[in-house]
Parts: sequence; C-alpha cells; structure tokens
Amino acid sequence: MIDHVILTVSDFKRSVAFYAKALKPLGITTFIDYEGKDGHPDLKGFGDGKRHFFWLKEGKPDPQAVHVGFVAKDHSEVDAFSVLSQLTENSPLTYPK
Repeated sequence: MIDHVILTVSDFKRSVAFYAKALKPLGITTFIDYEGKDGHPDLKGFGDGKRHFFWLKEGKPDPQAVHVGFVAKDHSEVDAFSVLSQLTENSPLTYPK
C-alpha cells in the first residue's frame, strides 16, 4: 500500500491552487502546511480528513523529484523489501535504515 507521495513543483502557489481544485471531486479536501526542519523541506499536504498523503514541495522538478512512501507493518518487512530491491540489477530504490 502506498503511504504518501511527494512531488516537486516549480511553481508552488500555482500547483497548490491547481491540486486543491483538481482533487476536491475525489474527496481530498483537507490541507496542512508542514514547516520543514532538520534538512526536510517545507511541504503542502493534501488529505481526506483522516490523513495527509499527497504532498507538494517547491523546487526544480527532475527524475528524482518524486518521492513515494510505502507502508510496512514492521522492520522485518522493510528489511525484506530492501533485500529484494538490492537484488534487482540497477535498482534506483533507496530505503531508510
């Protein structure tokens, strides 16, 4: 299951306005501002009232600009995922330690 997605956008205000309008019919109507700290950027979060799962950050979009977080039940699932991703040749994946 996907937990969250972070997109990097070049025009932050315009993108926030666009996604706020575009996601409304899908029931994604709550917003939160995350003030970045400890190396994390400022983010705008979108959600359904239960949680925020779609995030925007301002920057230069590039192939590394998309961040997808997956849900794991425990560290053993994270470890299994990391082993399998490392066994895949040329894997672009990184994972938390």
